[in-house]
Amino acid sequence: MYRAWCIVAGVNRVAGWGLMAMGLGGCFAGYDSRWGQSAAVQRQHAAEHAPTLRGERSEDEARTPAKAMRVRAYVARAYAAQVVDVSATLRELFADVNDVTEPSLGVKLTLEGIRTWDLPKDDDLSKVIAELRSADPATEVDWVAGFVGAFSRATASFHDLGYGEQPGRYVVVRAPSSAMAHESVEKSYRELSEEERQRLQKDHRRHRAAAVFLHEIGHTLGGIHERSERNLMYPEYRSKMTTFNPDTVDIMRGTVGRRDVKTLDDQIVLFRELAAGIRRAPPGTFFDEERQKTLAQLDDFVAQGEARAKAHAASAAPAAAPAPAAEPDPPELSAEDKARWSKVRDALNKNDFVAAWETAKPLFATYRDVMAVQELRCNVATKVFKFDVARKECERMMQLSTGKP
Repeated sequence: MYRAWCIVAGVNRVAGWGLMAMGLGGCFAGYDSRWGQSAAVQRQHAAEHAPTLRGERSEDEARTPAKAMRVRAYVARAYAAQVVDVSATLRELFADVNDVTEPSLGVKLTLEGIRTWDLPKDDDLSKVIAELRSADPATEVDWVAGFVGAFSRATASFHDLGYGEQPGRYVVVRAPSSAMAHESVEKSYRELSEEERQRLQKDHRRHRAAAVFLHEIGHTLGGIHERSERNLMYPEYRSKMTTFNPDTVDIMRGTVGRRDVKTLDDQIVLFRELAAGIRRAPPGTFFDEERQKTLAQLDDFVAQGEARAKAHAASAAPAAAPAPAAEPDPPELSAEDKARWSKVRDALNKNDFVAAWETAKPLFATYRDVMAVQELRCNVATKVFKFDVARKECERMMQLSTGKP
């Protein structure tokens, strides 16, 4: 960077080389040495504030091999159009994510497959999750992940960048938009070379993409939002995020070992342990309002589950003889609805809970006072929906079990 502190064209020829030398000397004295210093300072700042992701483990955990857990990816056309190489991008993402999950959770995420997803709209991520659930029941994998187009405007809110069931098996994340990283790097590191700035932009995009995915995976394992901006469960993206809080790791590790729920008792244990983990965390770890709301939902679901189990046990006949091969159809059903009931049972035998739900839905409103139908409704809902949604689907069964009209 040079300052115009002399005008060479204004040198007087009569003065000769003496004035010429003075003029040149003035020009060179006008060189601003702060340019080199500024670039060096920015380069040092970039190195010191480079976004990083890491996990932490104890010596005992280091000797235990990570558990491989499979993820099936559904890639929407909008995502594929905004990413240069989908396969390479996802491999890179999983490598970055595993830098955190392997040491922290003892889990290594493996990409089971990539499927093209013909998704009509992606503006509402809660609806996108429902579409993803309909597309894949997640019976053969540990997670189903949807990858959709980037958000229409610059945002740091994880609510806009991704969605994860809490707890559950489904996550949706948006394509890593370069707008925020580009603008930030261009403003903060304008003295660096274009090559250096491009490398910084790529590092920030990778960090942001992995942080969003890890945040949503955290929700599926029972994690809730934290107050510290350095932790991955903070509700907005920050480039200084590095890992999960140890208290959240404690919650998620417990969920990993219990997420293959098969019975009502399994679900009760899972939700009871989630609530216990949230309560164990020191005050101030989580946002108070969200903490209280989540605990209320978990406690309510556990209470409903225990009441349901008690009602079922009370109504069960003594096992004096071997149980029949299949439960009889509820006698209240019409002939047409008995055929539908049979299709529902076939879907359940195949563990296709989404198909069972869609087939049985007309029965739930028609037979509100039939315990067998409402029990089916609650049972399937707990396998298809988030716990707060499933809880609502179980309300009618709980009313019948307690004798309420």
